[in-house]
Amino acid sequence: MSKFLDGRGGDAVSVRLLHGWLRSRGHDLFELGTRTSCGDGWPAEMLDGDLFPSPLPPSGAGLRRLAALYRPSAARALERLIDRRRPEIAHLHNIHYHLSGSVIATARARGLPVVWTLHDVNLFCPNISGSRDGRPCLECHVGRFHRCVVFNCRGSLAASLGAAAEAYLLRTLGLLDEVDRFVCPGRFTRTLLETHGIPTERIHVVEPAIDLETFAAAPGGGSGFLYAGRLAAEKGIDRLIRAVGRLAATKLLIAGEGPQRDALGRLAEAEAPGRVKFLGRLDRSDLARALSACDALVLPSVCLEVAPLVILEAAAAARPVVASQVGGIPEWVESGRTGLLVPPGDGEALVEALESMAADPARARALGEEGRRIAARRFGAARHCGSLEEVYAGAIAR
Repeated sequence: MSKFLDGRGGDAVSVRLLHGWLRSRGHDLFELGTRTSCGDGWPAEMLDGDLFPSPLPPSGAGLRRLAALYRPSAARALERLIDRRRPEIAHLHNIHYHLSGSVIATARARGLPVVWTLHDVNLFCPNISGSRDGRPCLECHVGRFHRCVVFNCRGSLAASLGAAAEAYLLRTLGLLDEVDRFVCPGRFTRTLLETHGIPTERIHVVEPAIDLETFAAAPGGGSGFLYAGRLAAEKGIDRLIRAVGRLAATKLLIAGEGPQRDALGRLAEAEAPGRVKFLGRLDRSDLARALSACDALVLPSVCLEVAPLVILEAAAAARPVVASQVGGIPEWVESGRTGLLVPPGDGEALVEALESMAADPARARALGEEGRRIAARRFGAARHCGSLEEVYAGAIAR
């Protein structure tokens, strides 16, 4: 179950890949998500019910979030699917807001064990990203979710209140206690769960997987640096553009869309005229080609990233990564071995890292090749699915 099935974000891409891999291993699966998010190519029979269609008061996102704290329509859709398909287990992904904790309660009421894969820090941060005012933030961690309202992290008091209320509700109703197994991509998320009092035996680290064939290393390079992801303030793209502006003749490709697109376009014209190209949103094949053409991927986030899929894809494409040393990123980028890490928000350090990468192409290629070797060993589908199957078996036997 995941609210977004359109393949645009990393979590949705992971769900799509996992669905195909598990079916190829003989598993019978169905998906529950919002019909409006299914996107092209997602099998219609995988969806049951349009979970976000009903008209709500025209007061904006805040009231929509308050109305979605516990979504009965998601619970009813899941009940229908359980009655029709008789599954052995419920596997949750991104359920916040659109699906809500109602699907946890419903699955357990019908006797299903529940596994929940955490793709981000939304469970610990009502602002989703783990950032505030251009820097990483965990003010809300360990139950202080009212801080989201105090700092108005969602941009309106109603939206911030709704986000904080959803976080409190999950705990007040004891829904986290109903999850048999939490699946974490790495140590960073595991530590957050342990700090929240989740017993260690219910936490399992399963490293993510990617489509290694699509992103197989190919000759290329020379087009400059590449950023790929959402165009939002917490991604630190403004600092990247300014850094490129200080490096003569350096080019930057930006793949993705988001709320900062227009502002970043104006900044690029002011700081690095003619040297920043916006590619828009790319599908996975086009992203693979962009990675093959670039000299290095850059991810200058000022938020608590967990396991950015694009870092693993860059490794598969044998491209080095320059990224912020924040959240779970150091688990996927080894500074001096597969890329370079810089303090989040440190513009000077970012300039130095980019300059170093551009000045020594041979070293950059060596970093990328090492990343490719690691990706082939760690991020394959068989290894990932085998680990998940062990988690499923443990949850069913509990």
